[in-house]
Amino acid sequence: MDPSRAEDAFASFTVPSRVDAIRSAAAFLVQTAKDMRVPLAGDAAFELAIVEALNNAVKHGTGRPGAIIVCEIERADHRLTVRILDQGPGFDLQPLAPRRPDPEDVMSVPESGYGLSIIQSVFPTMHTISRDGHFGLEMSVTF
Repeated sequence: MDPSRAEDAFASFTVPSRVDAIRSAAAFLVQTAKDMRVPLAGDAAFELAIVEALNNAVKHGTGRPGAIIVCEIERADHRLTVRILDQGPGFDLQPLAPRRPDPEDVMSVPESGYGLSIIQSVFPTMHTISRDGHFGLEMSVTF
């Protein structure tokens, strides 16, 4: 791939819906984004957003034996789209409001609920998608 030209590219990867598959799926998506010459692919926040999306797929996808997660990554000109699809029931993507815990009260800091905010900090465009019995999240960023 000529780094001076923006080219369209697509890749897909399927992993078991298990915690131990998150690392390989994240590594695949990050490395593929780097290979596609996506500038933000080297940022730690990019990898964290990918890991959060995969964690959500494992956590909220079905826990039945043989369940899978489909990972897709696509570059079209200067737009990167990542899709993470699982076999769970899906969810509603609510408008994200910033969470501001009381800095004087450590107990006001929730233990969870930051995943979508982390994802949105890297991928400002997010949509839920459904395809062929899979439900998931489509995340896009223009660079």
